[in-house]
Amino acid sequence: MNEKPLPRVTALTRPFWDAIQREELHLQRCDECSAWVYYPSAWCRACYSARLTWTPCAGTGSVYSFSIVHYPQSEAFAADVPYVLAIIELTEGPHLMTNLVNCALDDVRIGLPVRMSVEARAGGFKVPQFEPAQRSGRQATPL
Repeated sequence: MNEKPLPRVTALTRPFWDAIQREELHLQRCDECSAWVYYPSAWCRACYSARLTWTPCAGTGSVYSFSIVHYPQSEAFAADVPYVLAIIELTEGPHLMTNLVNCALDDVRIGLPVRMSVEARAGGFKVPQFEPAQRSGRQATPL
């Protein structure tokens, strides 16, 4: 466990976080137009319907974009540098910003297939991370 910040769980975001605690990924999907909705919202961004259903996702995707962080945003992340902050394009289409873990920095690339994993923080609270779908066996090395 570590002292990294925990998300603020609200009534709107609770279904997302409850699924993550089970190591599952659930996102909202519009019952009217079938659009995926992420970040959690009270309405669909495509058609403005309020009829949204929390729907299981595969928890897979690919690296859409990334940055290697050498200077942490706070001391809580100092032990992790360098680390990869990535935008993951989920198999279902939405984009999710997260960390890419268990990956040598030299192996990070746009299009890299990934799968969801979790990081346990204070009190065992889990947050989503992503890792290569197939691990290379190489250790992460600083640039």
